[in-house]
Amino acid sequence: MEKRSITLVGASVRAMAQSAVRAGFAPFCLDLFADTDLEAVVEGRVKRLENWPGDLVHLLPPEIPWVYTGGLENHPRLVNQLAKRAPLWGNQASPLIHCRLPWRLAETLHHFSVPTPEWAPCPPLGEESAWLSKPLRGAGGRGVATWSAGAMPRLWSRFAQRRVAGLPAAAVFAVQPGESTLLGVTRQWVGEPWLNAKGFAYCGSVGPWPVGDGECADLAALGKALLAIGLRGLVGVDLILTAGRAWVIEINPRWPASVEVLERALGIDAWGWHTRAFCATGTPNCTVEEETASAKAIVHAPRDLVFPAHWPGNEPGKQKASWADIPHPGEHLPAGSPVLTCLADGATASLAERSVRSLVIRTLALLGCD
Repeated sequence: MEKRSITLVGASVRAMAQSAVRAGFAPFCLDLFADTDLEAVVEGRVKRLENWPGDLVHLLPPEIPWVYTGGLENHPRLVNQLAKRAPLWGNQASPLIHCRLPWRLAETLHHFSVPTPEWAPCPPLGEESAWLSKPLRGAGGRGVATWSAGAMPRLWSRFAQRRVAGLPAAAVFAVQPGESTLLGVTRQWVGEPWLNAKGFAYCGSVGPWPVGDGECADLAALGKALLAIGLRGLVGVDLILTAGRAWVIEINPRWPASVEVLERALGIDAWGWHTRAFCATGTPNCTVEEETASAKAIVHAPRDLVFPAHWPGNEPGKQKASWADIPHPGEHLPAGSPVLTCLADGATASLAERSVRSLVIRTLALLGCD
């Protein structure tokens, strides 16, 4: 059977490309890094973007369906422009804007009784430390910081969100007209020192993560809110789990990074769940008989690095990769930038975390950073 063509667009499309290939598609990828394992999985059909996102206007193939992941949701006008060039299997401008305007999102979540932190153009005087400063256009936690006393950002470039103490997590939903399905919840790692990550930067996930009755009720209401916003396909939602409730911090209206963990642990056919909202691809498959747990950890450079000329392959007899997003030999990696992703598994989330932490230590040693 001839494989169906698809174009994948984003800052890092490697995980999505692997999912598409498993489903029998032949992706062409437009990616910021064009890492070695992405090149391998798509057999060289990848173009590294030098000018993000402007290059897409010239490089997106016409007529072939396309899907985007992280970063492009912050450019709704461009998304609609590109959707006129080729069929989009993703969300167009209207729901993207809805998710990025804090007053509109808060109104919708409140309507469905979903807990979400208070927002304001700026925090009350003297209470700045209890609030976060967030960009209206952000992704992966970049640009998020504690609000500085006396700060006055350019009007509507940023907003304030009251901090909520608890466990960072993420939910993945598959949304199609009239139906919103929760695929799973993961714990998120944010700004972790053991990964050399700073601030509030997303740096990994572990899951599936168990949730209680109160959190399940919030997530069920959240699914209704996603339908009301008009979202379709896979959607990620950043959460804080605390006191039996699931607080919504942000909605990522595109293919989410954490779904890779659920695919690996549960055998979820993420590609099937996403594309069924846009085309008749049949029922998503499940390929794992026994539920396990998985973890992904994004290692950041503790200092300026040059990626080694030789990197270990997968261990003999091991079906699942230990590393992903692997740079090219000799590639320069500035301090603080993501280097690669470590992947590990375990019978439980805690065991998967223990395994990935051990792999991170080994990885840093291989990079000469132990």
